[in-house]
Amino acid sequence: MNVVVRIERLHGKYERLRCMIERVCMLIERLDTGLERLIERYDRLYGLMSETEQPTSTYQGSH
Repeated sequence: MNVVVRIERLHGKYERLRCMIERVCMLIERLDTGLERLIERYDRLYGLMSETEQPTSTYQGSH
């Protein structure tokens, strides 16, 4: 196999890997945005709860 063909194959593998990494980065960004929204909602909900009532123990277990 000559050198040019090997370089072209390596370049193709590099391009596929780069595309996969870009997709993973986009997924991570979407997860990060979703987590931020979830935390904001939780903060608002907890803020409303703490204004009206103090939460009791979060877990009491079975007795």
